[in-house]
Amino acid sequence: MTHRYNFVPPQGKIFTTKHRSWWEGLDLSPTETLRLRQDLTILDNLEPQIAEVEAELDRLSKVDPWAEQVTYLMQLPGIAVLTAMTILAAVGDTVRPARLDHSIP
Repeated sequence: MTHRYNFVPPQGKIFTTKHRSWWEGLDLSPTETLRLRQDLTILDNLEPQIAEVEAELDRLSKVDPWAEQVTYLMQLPGIAVLTAMTILAAVGDTVRPARLDHSIP
């Protein structure tokens, strides 16, 4: 929406509560205003759930079997807890990875 109308959003995270008045002050059609209100309501409902999942991933990253591997992965540029846990969930043990191609003897 901001691209269609060439709106210049405020600096930082544009969906935070402090920027809500900016969103509500946009000159939009009634239909787009309805969509915007509904999208913001969805974000309001999802934020606590996302925070809860991130807190659980943070907790899990500090216990076995993840703690040691997460520490190593987070030393790489651009990898934080969420990315490290995602990699470990997809790949498994990075110290002793399982063979990905079982057809090779």
